[in-house]
Amino acid sequence: LQIELDGERGVDEVVKTLTKRLTAIDNARSDLSTVKARELRSELERIHATIIEKIGTEAPDAALELLWRFIHLHQNVLERVFDRSGVMADVFRAAVPDLGAMAARASPSRERLASDVMSTVMANDYGITDDLIPEMAEALGRDGLMILQAALLDARHQRRSAIGPVDDPTVRYDHGLTRIRLALQAVADALGDVDAFIDAQDDRDLANPAFASEIAIRLVAAGRADEALAILDRAPPGDRRANVFERRWTDARTAALDALERGDEAQALRLAFFDKALSRDHLRAYLERLPDFEDTEAEQQALDRVADDPRFHEALWFLIHWPALPRAARLVEERPDLLDGDLYEMLNPAAQALEARHPLAAALLRRALVTFTLEHARSTRYGHAARHIRELESLDTLIEDYGTHETHEMFVDRLKREHVRKHGFWSRLEKT
Repeated sequence: LQIELDGERGVDEVVKTLTKRLTAIDNARSDLSTVKARELRSELERIHATIIEKIGTEAPDAALELLWRFIHLHQNVLERVFDRSGVMADVFRAAVPDLGAMAARASPSRERLASDVMSTVMANDYGITDDLIPEMAEALGRDGLMILQAALLDARHQRRSAIGPVDDPTVRYDHGLTRIRLALQAVADALGDVDAFIDAQDDRDLANPAFASEIAIRLVAAGRADEALAILDRAPPGDRRANVFERRWTDARTAALDALERGDEAQALRLAFFDKALSRDHLRAYLERLPDFEDTEAEQQALDRVADDPRFHEALWFLIHWPALPRAARLVEERPDLLDGDLYEMLNPAAQALEARHPLAAALLRRALVTFTLEHARSTRYGHAARHIRELESLDTLIEDYGTHETHEMFVDRLKREHVRKHGFWSRLEKT
């Protein structure tokens, strides 16, 4: 109400009111209850909207100053609330793009803007401003980014001098140096300077496939695929099970090989990673590069390999999402004993995908969910299990032949015999 009244007297009055309120919030120190935290979150959202809608249109410089103050509130506020869900942090995180847009409209000096970005990045304890530099790149311009880069390099030198020789293992895990490294990487990307990106890394990071992949991707984009391949060769991912870092490394290497017109090697790498990680993306990329008519046969051979893969649930997930639903249904019908009913997030969507055309496979998936719930007395899942029984009744009308599997009546009768004392479940079923 005060903001609305002040608005009648001009934007300057609104700025004064918001400045006072932000100062009051920043000066507060008491912990906030759940109710008070919810009220504060709503107020902060209104303040954010007011800065953008009422002040930003008429006085972008004043709005920019208020947005800086708003962002800087996050440390105080987050220390006073229990924000396990992250909703309070999201209030501040949502202001970062507006900060960049407002800075582009306002008229701060490049030096002042670079200084504000530097101080904010270095105080980023909660990860609120992780994306600040990309968002501020337009407003900073090349000159501002260069000023920020020089400040970060100076801070890195001072930090390394303060903590000891770079050979000291504690240097690699120093939080301050990590924060500076990430900021230097963001500045290098904004400048489009791959050499600056490489310089931002610690020397030992070049042997880490995760860091090497990021460098290689940028080198390929810069037309330096030979260098990219050399860096990746010095940082192989190893023989452990495929993970997100090896995926990134593989993508970087295939991009480099393609750029060097070594397509056969790139194709072999895609196929190898598909085999190792059951990666749909890499199989699709492999098939897209095959000549016409060869891709169909290669796809069928690849799907045969997936169906025979000992990683049963990963294979099922692959076939469901390829999609190759007849193969997925056959996999379930032939090996229902391997279904892990604890994997609700996997089996339930799979059943939904199969129930229209492959009702028997869908029924076997839902039976696994029900059986696990009752065998392990997971009372919190009784509601889901009861719903699955009703879904099984509907599927029963679509199944003409159960083959070697139990009919629906046989399955339910067995449940009643084996779990007669699960009164909570049976009463829930009666109400479903």
